[in-house]
Amino acid sequence: MEYRLKVSREGYYGDYWGRAQYFLLPALDSNRVSLSTVKLIAVLRRKFASYSQDRFLRVGKISGGSIGSKLDATLDKISDRAWLQIVSSKKVPEDSGKWVQIDEDHAAESSVRQFSRSLERIAKRFPERFGRLARQFPSDVHPSYVAAIIDAVGRRKPDSEVPEQEKAEWQPASVETIEQVLAKFNRTDARDAATSFCRFMVSRPEENWSDGVIERLIRFATTHSDLEPGKLNVHCDKTADLASVDMLYQNTINCVRGVAAEAIGQLLWNHKELLERLRPAIESLVNDPHPVVRMASINALAPVLNIDKDLAVSWFCKACSEDSRVPASPRAVSFFNYTFPTHSHVLAPLIHSMVASSLDDVAQEGAEEITARWLFQGLFAEELELCRNGLCPLRKGVAQVAALFVHEAIHSQRCRELLIPLLDDPEKEVRAELAGLYGRKSLKDGAFDKELLQPYIKSKAFSDHPSQLVYSLEEISGSLIPFAEIIFTICEVFSTTLQKQSRDHSADTPHMVSKICSLVLRLYEQSQDGGDSGVSQRCLDIWDMLFENKVGITRELTAAIGNA
Repeated sequence: MEYRLKVSREGYYGDYWGRAQYFLLPALDSNRVSLSTVKLIAVLRRKFASYSQDRFLRVGKISGGSIGSKLDATLDKISDRAWLQIVSSKKVPEDSGKWVQIDEDHAAESSVRQFSRSLERIAKRFPERFGRLARQFPSDVHPSYVAAIIDAVGRRKPDSEVPEQEKAEWQPASVETIEQVLAKFNRTDARDAATSFCRFMVSRPEENWSDGVIERLIRFATTHSDLEPGKLNVHCDKTADLASVDMLYQNTINCVRGVAAEAIGQLLWNHKELLERLRPAIESLVNDPHPVVRMASINALAPVLNIDKDLAVSWFCKACSEDSRVPASPRAVSFFNYTFPTHSHVLAPLIHSMVASSLDDVAQEGAEEITARWLFQGLFAEELELCRNGLCPLRKGVAQVAALFVHEAIHSQRCRELLIPLLDDPEKEVRAELAGLYGRKSLKDGAFDKELLQPYIKSKAFSDHPSQLVYSLEEISGSLIPFAEIIFTICEVFSTTLQKQSRDHSADTPHMVSKICSLVLRLYEQSQDGGDSGVSQRCLDIWDMLFENKVGITRELTAAIGNA
């Protein structure tokens, strides 16, 4: 509710109550309404003071369901000739905004936007047929129709939109037909069509495409206007300078030059001999003025590692040199993994710049790299100490990596040493990185660090999020006796540190108490069946402790057991 109120004030949600009352209450006899109603009328008038009549009426017309194309109901019956008439028509609006309700869940619209979706849907079922048909499209056909055809002919396998009964006989479009379609619309540079072309190249990189197709990809990578300087296609309310690492990364697959970089990478995985041909495009991408495109360029660099590793690292350093958000991206993490320690001398400055960044997400990623390189290659020992004792984002980075690898035997001791001080870190954000330390199924799988478990249960990190470990214990289907000490320690924490919280029904702790009580009962029954009197007695002692400290619903459970 706190979040909802915040974003409502910022205009992301409309009102959720009061419209009917705004109109109806003032219509009542003023001599017969209560004082509270009079006050409410004043409140509603203030609330809706900025609402125009058009806004009330427009929202009032909304119906349920999805909006589709008027063609969808008869897609199987539309002939090639009819499709040519549809795509050639200049009377169809690009996006009409006018639709009719078909049934309770569906509405239909006549527009280029919706018709192109219908075309794509049927063309995916019959890509060769519609590839050949596209050769007859007028040269000035709307780019959305071109994009729909390219999306369809680029498929190598039938997707979910192809009916099950058609999949056995489905065939992809032939290379010859695709080449003819691409040649016909070679100069179509509209964003949708260009993006579809690049995604098509991503999906079919194994083919030996003609020089014209390769040159088109190079042209899009080097000169296409999407993205515009400083702008974003996703999170477009932000400028590129103010965007987070994640915002930039989301844009890498939602802009033409970014998808072109991915396509070049896929081509090089399949055709190493194209490196010199594609070299100008790669150099343009790593020097691109937009950080999103430089971030996307790493997709093109990964296969170069198998061809010329020094060149790939040189290009990577260039792409990352002007903005520390670029080496903090997910693709960069993989690149670091492949290039340390052989190129640590040139890559280390990038990691140092990340750690020193004033941006929290960049600094955290830098600390993660420092911790990982220390753990795997024995590098950055001094920098690791600075991160362990540094600002919150740096400690979060250390916690994240150490928690990820602590359960691997080869790394457990060193990770444990990093984690123990962080279990009681003063910042809840840092402790939150450890919430899944013993997550669901971790105990069931048996691959977990046993020496860290007791300190973890007694720490603030466990108190913040006790549910993960409790659920993990609950999913153990066999004997709980090997986990008896874990269960007993959790009960002790519920009886002390979390005693008050165990009765706070606004949190999930009371529910966790009920879970742990059930585990104690299971453990007691198993110990009785197995003749383990020591565990049986401890279970009774623990139950008494929970009862005496009025932990959660222990009293209710005890009463239920007595009545059973």
